[in-house]
Amino acid sequence: MKKLVLASALTLGSFASFATTPVFFHDGIAEEIYMDQDDYTPIDVSELPDAVTDALENDFPGIEVSKAFKNEADEYKIQVLVGDQTSNLYATSNGEWIQK
Repeated sequence: MKKLVLASALTLGSFASFATTPVFFHDGIAEEIYMDQDDYTPIDVSELPDAVTDALENDFPGIEVSKAFKNEADEYKIQVLVGDQTSNLYATSNGEWIQK
């Protein structure tokens, strides 16, 4: 009976481990890895709609776009350089900003 209870506990414990955030160890430091669940695919910066590039120019003059991504919902993830920091902006195809 003890073996059955132990086997059941191990089985349930293994199912619960799939729901946790994976942990990556390097140099003795543990970091949690978060996957981008939005499924954005890379596109060329020149493929951004005019409405998005106009919004970038109006709202963030002089900002440098380093990468662009698009998802199936026609939403864009725009990776920009602000000084030496990289940041992400999100927009619809109409050039409206999205909070993520």
